[in-house]
Amino acid sequence: GGAVREALWVSDQVFASLGVSDAVLWLQARVRECLEGRMLLVVDDLEKLAAHERCGAAAAEELRRLMARAPSLSVVALCRPGGDRRLFDANPALVRAFDVARTRDFAD
Repeated sequence: GGAVREALWVSDQVFASLGVSDAVLWLQARVRECLEGRMLLVVDDLEKLAAHERCGAAAAEELRRLMARAPSLSVVALCRPGGDRRLFDANPALVRAFDVARTRDFAD
């Protein structure tokens, strides 16, 4: 237990240059860091991550698997407007693993 101390931010851009196995290993390492340090995992632009040609589908599915395997892992995923629908088309089970909260644009 215990409160989350800090957040580990992950950008979709990390995945632009990764192949499938590197993307999966990189995600596993970040999740391990979060679990060991009781950190919140924040994924920026999750729908863009899932859309990456080489590794997006595998990375999205690995995130879903890691969340299912580690119930103590806290994950916040940020999407642009309509991103949850695009993500649902790519991986419905991943979207179902989240509680979706709609917000206004934070830049306003």
